Amino acid sequence: MTRNVGIYIYDDVEVLDLGGPFEVFATASRMKARRSPGNGKAFDVFTIAATNGPVNARAGLRITASFDLTNHPKIDVLVVPGGVHNTELERADVIAWIARTARETEITASVCTGAFLLAKAGLLQANALSRIGKTSPTSARGSRTSPCRKVSAGSMPAGLLRLQEFPPRST
Repeated sequence: MTRNVGIYIYDDVEVLDLGGPFEVFATASRMKARRSPGNGKAFDVFTIAATNGPVNARAGLRITASFDLTNHPKIDVLVVPGGVHNTELERADVIAWIARTARETEITASVCTGAFLLAKAGLLQANALSRIGKTSPTSARGSRTSPCRKVSAGSMPAGLLRLQEFPPRST
């Protein structure tokens, strides 16, 4: 079964925070195909932005998302990377989309300051967050709980290590 991994991107998103998870899931999919030919892809990884058009990531990298908030495939794993997120916190459509989408995902994850967007969407209640690292919103402090389906990390490498602890739910 192929799982859809949607990575939300926005102006001033941190390139490593979106590129790292993108590469990890894409590489895992290639490795599965190499080891088990004919069994399909493990992951279909794509980006989603609030609207169509280019997104200007940190340091000027321009990225065009594969989809927008109103037109994307079902998402099994939602990744919200960090960056300069102040404008995104004020976008009611984005916050509502994150909250709505997270209700349907197997895993909702943030990298670094992406946790602020999850917190604004009401996803980081006490004991509902598994986190590692030192960057987290005050309202998002949580304990390591299992089987937690919301993950936040203080850095991209820490986040990737955390995701290893969360095998996909059986269907």
